Amino acid sequence: MKTRFWASALILFVITVNAGCKKTAVNSTGNNNAVPVPTPVGTPNGNPVTVTIGSNGGNIVSTDSAVELRFPNGALSANTQITIQPITNNAPNGLGNAYRFSPDGLKFSTPVNLVFHYTDEQIAGTISDLLGIAFQDSSGIWYGLKSFTVDTVNKTITTSIKHFSDWTFFACLKLTPQHASLRVSQSHKLDITYVSDYETADELLAPLVPKDFEDVTWVVNENVNGNSTYGTISSPSHGREGYNIQEVTYTAPSKVPSQINPVDVAAIFNGQLTFMRRTLNDIRIRSEIQIVDGDLYRIDIIGISQVPILSGQTYWDSASMTVRLSPKNSDATLIDKDSISNFPPSVTPKSADYDNCTWTWVPDQIGTINIQGGTAQLYQNGNTVQLDLRLDNTGSVSPLFNVSCGFSTNQVGGYPFDAKLAYLFTLSGPMTLWPPDFNTREVRVTLLK
Repeated sequence: MKTRFWASALILFVITVNAGCKKTAVNSTGNNNAVPVPTPVGTPNGNPVTVTIGSNGGNIVSTDSAVELRFPNGALSANTQITIQPITNNAPNGLGNAYRFSPDGLKFSTPVNLVFHYTDEQIAGTISDLLGIAFQDSSGIWYGLKSFTVDTVNKTITTSIKHFSDWTFFACLKLTPQHASLRVSQSHKLDITYVSDYETADELLAPLVPKDFEDVTWVVNENVNGNSTYGTISSPSHGREGYNIQEVTYTAPSKVPSQINPVDVAAIFNGQLTFMRRTLNDIRIRSEIQIVDGDLYRIDIIGISQVPILSGQTYWDSASMTVRLSPKNSDATLIDKDSISNFPPSVTPKSADYDNCTWTWVPDQIGTINIQGGTAQLYQNGNTVQLDLRLDNTGSVSPLFNVSCGFSTNQVGGYPFDAKLAYLFTLSGPMTLWPPDFNTREVRVTLLK
């Protein structure tokens, strides 16, 4: 699907919203006498790429593959070194990196195609109909071209340019953060930044100034103003002079929603919104808020063995996982398999002499610790919190050694096995446990947030 846009001016103001849903009319007095607002020049934020392009044309793609320049035949009169440098993006509602094209100020006999490649994550919090392209001039002001194309199938934004500068693509409306995690009964704030267009007679976009905008309705999982199941909304207040700011507070429900989580927080701009000479109706932008209960813990299982016992070789194996736990939960929490990382084992030194033989470890990717699932549960007893950890250690393999004794070599170990690991200990710091053999297994529990 391709959509054609005709441009106008960037006009900036900010609405600060505490993740809520409230239908509110926000009226600005506007400021037709406002002057353009410069922003700092971006600084390098990645590796540059340089390609020599001549009169026959050619292409150059940034090192992050996010932007490309396509030179047609005759755009350049002679071989020229073209450079794309990713830079920090200071444009209003700029998305991703900005890019510096050099030689600075280079002009072309024939327009050059500029193509931005965007991702779904980059435009989360906005929609493709609200995307535009802008460049920064020598005074720090951002402007844009009248004509560009958004291809929602290939996820590109394309325009023709006649000179080099610092370029980016941006969103007319952007809700940030696009994603958040919020504990039960707590509150969170989001910002909507509105970069509105201003009609001009030339090809450039106009200055960044406050402007009136239409009523906004806030919904949480399609419930206007929210509810006790998905969260509630406070009354809005308004912000500082010179900006349109609406502040509302979203308070998470007292327990995690059982059906729809993360919750969908949406701002609906009722009626018509004009952007790039296009009239858009009932624009909706979203943020996802994951409601959680309890604290997030990282659990590390570290196995240390002397194998064989007297050879001096140390065998290491480990796994880690994260799980969110609360003493209020009466049931054990399943550990998400996607959160588990099993690391390859290692032996130091890999080869050693023992009992007139040389023991050489044969590397494998599985090892003795191969956690595939399990449960975790917290118990509160006064001021003491205990963790009950039960893990499924399946598909594990004992260490395999090539044992060379004189002229013969045999293999020892490499046996598959399954095991159930169970630990119960007080959360007062890292815990080291010694099973009744030569293995040492350390369990570390770290509170993340």
